[in-house]
Amino acid sequence: VVVAGSVGSTQILPAAAALAVAVAFGIPLTEARGALEGYEPPPGRGCLLAGKNGSLIIDDCYNSSPVAVEHALATLKSFPHATRRIAVLGDMLELGRYSVAEHERIGALARSSADLVVAVGIRARAFANAEGRAEVVSFDNSRAAAKALVDIVSEGDVILVKGSQSIRTERIVKALLADSADAVRLVRQERPWRARA
Repeated sequence: VVVAGSVGSTQILPAAAALAVAVAFGIPLTEARGALEGYEPPPGRGCLLAGKNGSLIIDDCYNSSPVAVEHALATLKSFPHATRRIAVLGDMLELGRYSVAEHERIGALARSSADLVVAVGIRARAFANAEGRAEVVSFDNSRAAAKALVDIVSEGDVILVKGSQSIRTERIVKALLADSADAVRLVRQERPWRARA
């Protein structure tokens, strides 16, 4: 199943299920597949975007949780021919007493799935404490991370960007876009969101 403009099991499995239901109701597979051709994933939910310097962005910054990050990292890992796989991961909020342990667990997974891990936020600093081969660089907020990343992305890099809503990782995606006009495809671009610090 191919869903243009998106990758990962969170987009592909629902599309496959929709095709199966269509076939079960007697709709020809070619007709059902045609109905999916115009589908675009919602902003911030695994969208593929052209990045600066010939990079590719996986925009998955709508929100974040440990399970969602696991799926996103599996998607990033599915790009074996990337020059570098960069995981830009923000804090995962609302984990309560599990926060430190989950950030360290996800940090280990990220460090084994990516060539570079960019931690955004106070809780994400725990990624550096986890075992793994990838280098970890940390930033306090998305603006600082965006400023640094603009200077280091290069041709062939695949960049996953994901974080909890209040971390505002869409700012990073916006800074990395090859074409600033694509910003309309990002999450939280409405005036009330843009007005927030």
